[in-house]
Amino acid sequence: MNYKKIAAVLCCVAGPVMAAEPGWYVGIAAGQAESQFGTQDKATLSYQPEAQIDNTDTAGKLFAGYVLAPNLAVEAAYVNLGKTTFSGPAAGGVARDKFAAEGIALSLLSKAPLNSQLAVFGKLGVLAARTRYTCIENCASLLDTDRDELYATYGVGAEYALSKNLTLRTEYEWFDGLKYDVRYTGGGGQQFQSDTGLFSLGMQYQF
Repeated sequence: MNYKKIAAVLCCVAGPVMAAEPGWYVGIAAGQAESQFGTQDKATLSYQPEAQIDNTDTAGKLFAGYVLAPNLAVEAAYVNLGKTTFSGPAAGGVARDKFAAEGIALSLLSKAPLNSQLAVFGKLGVLAARTRYTCIENCASLLDTDRDELYATYGVGAEYALSKNLTLRTEYEWFDGLKYDVRYTGGGGQQFQSDTGLFSLGMQYQF
């Protein structure tokens, strides 16, 4: 876990806040997710050094929340974190594998105003995620595998009020240590782990 990032979020959450009326809000956001798979993961999957890893993908979320007080809100979101793809020469020939993640996040938010329209915010929460491994090519000994688990998530962002009810919102979120299982047809398997970051831009409507 990256404690420096957590500390930065806590400083934001502990700061002054923008006055907001209690009530519900909903929103949608899209952007890019980036995972942290690397050279060691290629070797574990029996790929040759020249094989490729595509760690970035389009991602997005739907979210809804409730403003509890001028300085506090709770938020739930369905988050799709896209996929990471391995491809290239491997033991047994050319191979391709995919790792993907999605889940439901529950977070606590607080805001700090910069002016009457612009504010920054911090968030801390938990993600109930389903991670999924899928073999696409050269799959004789590999099984598609899902895993369900809870993970820490935190982030920072900014929002700009376009009107009383409509807000433009951008944020960066970090999903800590997502775990992926790979199972073999003859029994046994391997576990992979990767942090994932999500940068998104979206719109929020408060009722």
